[in-house]
Amino acid sequence: MQCSTIYDQLRKARLIAQPPVRFNLTTPYPQHTTTQLDMRRKAEILKHSGVSQNTKTNGLTKFESWAQLAKGTTSLSQYAIMNANCSAASLKENILTPTSSCDVPGPVMYLINDPSVPLYNYATNTRAYGIVNQSNIINWQIETMQNTFTDGVASTLFILYIQPAIANPVYTYTLRTPVSIFAQGTASSADISIQDVILGVYYNGGLVIQTKPIVYTHTFTNLAITAAGDFSATQYAGMLTVSNIFLLTQPTYVYDFKLTFSLPTTPYVQVGVICAYENNATNCTTNGPSTESQFDQMLIGI
Repeated sequence: MQCSTIYDQLRKARLIAQPPVRFNLTTPYPQHTTTQLDMRRKAEILKHSGVSQNTKTNGLTKFESWAQLAKGTTSLSQYAIMNANCSAASLKENILTPTSSCDVPGPVMYLINDPSVPLYNYATNTRAYGIVNQSNIINWQIETMQNTFTDGVASTLFILYIQPAIANPVYTYTLRTPVSIFAQGTASSADISIQDVILGVYYNGGLVIQTKPIVYTHTFTNLAITAAGDFSATQYAGMLTVSNIFLLTQPTYVYDFKLTFSLPTTPYVQVGVICAYENNATNCTTNGPSTESQFDQMLIGI
């Protein structure tokens, strides 16, 4: 295998690669100032909440609890009373409380618990910045192209990407897709039918398999048009099925599934095929059969 072939396969395989989840830091700036954020965090700390702290500094010691139990009293230490008052004041929203009432050293300033300010940089030990390797159990991925085909031109329907977790070295695939005929132009009448279909499977631009599909409805329904002047029409023609597509499935292999449709040449009318369920007509009448039970495009491997 040439280096250019390997490079082309790697390039195609990376087209569907998904980057890992990035850590997006949310910031309260510039809606709030540093002073507001510091005050909100300070007020939360001074609540001395046992839920958010490892130890309760305003709680009784073991000795004080035993003494209270032995004496049958409910008296608290002076330190506990001071901090309990601060806690009660701090729990009240938007009420100014001096630092002297909370035994906070330094110049006296007012504390305020403003709930509209987010609690930022407080108990942020839960962040995980590492990338967790996810187990990939997908055998392959499929990309469906814009399914519009013209007469005699091979156009891509599927791109098959073999993943590193592929279970077997070979698989047999079955392709199924709905087919509609479209036409537009200027004519009084037209009768358009699909004359031939060829499937080609390509690896790095080289043809690997070429086969004629089996039509699910045995024959495609033709598109019969009666118009007066400019018109456009699309009509469901049938289900296309291709079986026994035998492919080597080594990791990073990429296959292109291309279909070629042969349609009659009609003067002043452009014709083609769409792999979809569609029935519509503009400025014309068609034979317009109802669509059968619908199946989406599928590529199944066993």
